Amino acid sequence: MIITKKIVHLMAFAVFFAPATAFADSEIYRPAVDIVRQEFNLPNLNVEITQASVYQQTDELKNNIQFENALRLALKSYLNDYSDEESPLAILYSLKNNCDGGDITAEAAQNIKVELRELLNKRTTVLRLLAIDEKPQGRGSVKTSWIFSLIMPQVYDAEYFAVVDRLGKISVFNYGFN
Repeated sequence: MIITKKIVHLMAFAVFFAPATAFADSEIYRPAVDIVRQEFNLPNLNVEITQASVYQQTDELKNNIQFENALRLALKSYLNDYSDEESPLAILYSLKNNCDGGDITAEAAQNIKVELRELLNKRTTVLRLLAIDEKPQGRGSVKTSWIFSLIMPQVYDAEYFAVVDRLGKISVFNYGFN
């Protein structure tokens, strides 16, 4: 019993005096979760954006668009832009209507947007920021863009990417790749 108490005290001492960076690398970046939950009303979306990744990209890369604004732009793109035939909205439309997307009517687009929002708000859906050393499948580069990955396993066997140019010179776009 005495040995157990000593071990517990030593472990508590080690945790208390451990460098902060030992825990910060995997900690979720709280402002990202707040934006997703409060501003976009997606409380169940699984946000896996780490502090370390946000801080590293903020410190090491040139950014005219800061992370929080890039996240907002990426989410708006996912929720509204179906111009790429492999975007989540276009894929949902084509699956629901058994077609290749093409021209989407305003009414159909609105219905698909509601459905996408419901799918985004599932705990199985994951949103993350690509790390500085990652390359997306398809288009974009982390060196020049904030790139957000979206995985919705209940929809389609694909990973979706929203690309936000760090300098703000290129329009935000999103696409899927499987």
